[in-house]
Amino acid sequence: GRAHLLDRLAVVATGALCLRYPAAIPVFTFCVMSSYGQWRFTLGDPEITNRKIVLDLLFTLNAILLLRRWKWLNPNLVVITLVSVNLIHYWIPGLAKFDAGNTAVEWLVEDRPSNMMVAGYFVGWNQLWDEAGMVQLYQWLAPLEFPLKIFVLVVELALLASFLNHRLMVALTLGRVLLHTGIWILSGDTFWNWILLQLAITVAFWRKPKVEGLFGPLPAALSAIFVLWTSHSYQASPLGWMDSRLFERYDLYAITNDNERVQLEPDFFEPYSFIFCQTKFHFLLGEDDKTLTRTYGAIHDPRIAKRMRAAKTVDDVRAIIAEEGTVEVDEKKVRALRRFLKRWFTNHREKSGGLSHFLDWLSPPPHAYAFARRDKEPYDRREYVKKVEIVYRPIFFDGENVHVLDERVVHSVSVK
Repeated sequence: GRAHLLDRLAVVATGALCLRYPAAIPVFTFCVMSSYGQWRFTLGDPEITNRKIVLDLLFTLNAILLLRRWKWLNPNLVVITLVSVNLIHYWIPGLAKFDAGNTAVEWLVEDRPSNMMVAGYFVGWNQLWDEAGMVQLYQWLAPLEFPLKIFVLVVELALLASFLNHRLMVALTLGRVLLHTGIWILSGDTFWNWILLQLAITVAFWRKPKVEGLFGPLPAALSAIFVLWTSHSYQASPLGWMDSRLFERYDLYAITNDNERVQLEPDFFEPYSFIFCQTKFHFLLGEDDKTLTRTYGAIHDPRIAKRMRAAKTVDDVRAIIAEEGTVEVDEKKVRALRRFLKRWFTNHREKSGGLSHFLDWLSPPPHAYAFARRDKEPYDRREYVKKVEIVYRPIFFDGENVHVLDERVVHSVSVK
């Protein structure tokens, strides 16, 4: 906890210094990466997708600062480079959607993004709807999904032409803001820092810059070459998959000294809460248990995805899991989780939870929150806990009804 406190104070202090002295950005970068490195531990790498775009821009800015006194460093080239680094993180996901299916057009023709909305509801990321509202919206979206997918591909791939003129730049950037807004409404996933970057670009180019040579065929060609040539040198995530109607949820429950069973919400583990928001605890399943999907019910094997789209009943789904699923047992992660929970509760008692709240206040918010679907009131942080249980629930949505395929404790940890 103290190390996390120190690194946050260093990031805040050097970040404030950069506002006055831009030459301090390399020092700020060092503090950011030292802080970021603390999160790379066995259980996960929180929010890596959300942070990549900011880190890539930061690294590029450092390179520009090192070259800033070279006379050939044209200011327009700096702008084109920085904006293009941002665009790469949309270009790679756009391409990935052509690789997600058995054919280049399968994602466009067959995928149902509304499945992501249902997954967001069941894993607790989306609180905008109740179950009845979710089912109604799912059915209402059906005729709109094809044009929505066309819109997604346009704003992710037409960006190669962004520097043809400033109106196109603004239109495509606002399109990406609308894309993120739609993702938030459907799934609860905000990607707030990506939205802020798109809004910043929109503001910068809302009025045509008075400088010469920033827009036109040559700047557009330079931007396109940069994106095509360097895309795989950056950390962009290939955000393309086939959505399914099978989801998995893992809930944590605390067993108190009075043998009361209360639910643990992910934010109880702040600032490590995002690991628990993702609920990716497949490694806790047994040797006889198979799993098929990832976050949001994503399936990355197009052949399996095609079978899942044809599944109509619970029996169909069980058969596909038995035939196509994989065993994810990982004893290293199991040991890491047990060690984490024991240390967490020991320190939480000693510090009364105060330090974790302060660390969370010093941290940027995660891009998604998970809210427990409570069957009881959550743990109120006052009573002592002797054991933590993790409950596994695979869920299948057939388009109208919800089917819980299983519900059982898959792991328990003594934290006394």
